[in-house]
Amino acid sequence: MSQVEELNLLDELIAGVSRNDRGAQSEGPSGLMLEHLRAARSSLLGAMRVEYNFSLESAIATLSSVPEKVARLKVKHVLQRLIDLQAEKPVPLGSA
Repeated sequence: MSQVEELNLLDELIAGVSRNDRGAQSEGPSGLMLEHLRAARSSLLGAMRVEYNFSLESAIATLSSVPEKVARLKVKHVLQRLIDLQAEKPVPLGSA
């Protein structure tokens, strides 16, 4: 999956979680998850792989803040997919 495709998935998650949280920036039940998703997006753009993975894992840890079960399962599936993709990528030289 390309970086653009990963960004699109993150953008969709951010939009979906924001909608479920009535457009809140960082307030409401899903505020912390939104912060982690936005941090993941920034880290991906900045090529900060460790921070990106940490933000994805942190977002998964806040799944309980998504009130709808169907939405929560979809978010979990997409986040797990993004994490799995990172695990498959080779570690760049000098970052181990």
